[in-house]
Amino acid sequence: AGHTLDVRSGAGGLGGSLGSAGIGAGIVVQVITQHTAAGVGTSSRVRASGDVRITATSVEHFLDIAASIGAANDAGVSASIVVLVLSVDTRAFVLSTHAAPSSVLAGGNLTVSASDDARDISLAAGGLAFGGTCLLYTSRERERHRLCRRRTSERGLNPCLLYTSRCV
Repeated sequence: AGHTLDVRSGAGGLGGSLGSAGIGAGIVVQVITQHTAAGVGTSSRVRASGDVRITATSVEHFLDIAASIGAANDAGVSASIVVLVLSVDTRAFVLSTHAAPSSVLAGGNLTVSASDDARDISLAAGGLAFGGTCLLYTSRERERHRLCRRRTSERGLNPCLLYTSRCV
């Protein structure tokens, strides 16, 4: 038994504002559960003059991309997230119990194998944010923020950014 899963997905977001904030978000969330099995069941009688192969293979290829842009006069915010939850169960077996025995008689080799190849997984997330100012302030800093904005518009530069503890 064999199974190949080939997934290509993408998400994008664009947020813009002439006002305070432009927020863009791109989110990809995938939850994949895959089962692949090959086997001989209980109470089975298998006879072969040559080799017997019981093989289960599973192969996964993923390309997931999330991108976003946020732009505004004051603050641009961008967030991009890719989440992949992959649960793969690949089995090869010969089932036999005391009550329901199985037998496999091979004239050559008996091979029971299971394999999973999930090496081709590419995930990418990125974003761009543009804003005229990026001040974060508490209520005590509001007056200083107003003064800084006025000075910025009058002089074309913002000396108050030197006092800013964080930018978005």
